[in-house]
Amino acid sequence: MKTILDAKNVYKVFGNSNDGETTILKGVDLQIKDGEFVAIMGHSGSGKSTLLYNISGMDRLTSGNVLYDGNDISSLSDKQISEVRLHNMGFIFQHSHLLKILSIKENIMLPALKAKKKSRDEILNDTEELMQKVGIESISEHDITKVSGGQLQRAAICRALINNPNIIFGDEPTGALNSRASREVMDILNEINHNGTTLLIVTHDSKIAARAERVIYLSDGNIEDEYKLGKYDGKQESLIKREDEMSKWLKARGF
Repeated sequence: MKTILDAKNVYKVFGNSNDGETTILKGVDLQIKDGEFVAIMGHSGSGKSTLLYNISGMDRLTSGNVLYDGNDISSLSDKQISEVRLHNMGFIFQHSHLLKILSIKENIMLPALKAKKKSRDEILNDTEELMQKVGIESISEHDITKVSGGQLQRAAICRALINNPNIIFGDEPTGALNSRASREVMDILNEINHNGTTLLIVTHDSKIAARAERVIYLSDGNIEDEYKLGKYDGKQESLIKREDEMSKWLKARGF
């Protein structure tokens, strides 16, 4: 299995020498294999989201290198890295960040229209197929203020998938959802992963992390440990066992 993302000696420093510097990431090395599902955990302030933002090109690292599919994206211009994100990556956040002036369907279509790789009819067809897969086809014309949080996250997943990305980054993708909606969203993400899309998510929830293939534990800007769970088979009895394993492992880390 090839490495799709390779972060080498990544540092992130906020501030400057005059006003004071804060080093958040301290020489992180992290490799993600194609088709893997990796979760990043750690206490608040450990650098989880900062790591995700820096290795995905949403933020500029202070030093180090990030290779995506063998190419160094850390040295690209803002315009070039924006193109990489648009065409090859998908993003899901704790809050959906959908545009209020657009309907659910229009929000999903927007990245594909911007990418200009398919005709409008093809984009519309793909959008409708994605909405049907995640069960939100009935709200396609709705305003984003007229649907539930779980439905918004399903729409955000569709938006992340519309350009057929190789990897999806998630920053607390279920953090604003109730337990039922969280399970439903994670079922969708697990299915996406089983179909070949790489997932890298930040989460504070051990039950969410238990669905990952590998869990990275970040502490004070460094990777302290990792736990390999293997692929989740989708069975409830397996999930219960994985959740128990994850709980014990995190407890030993003081989480």
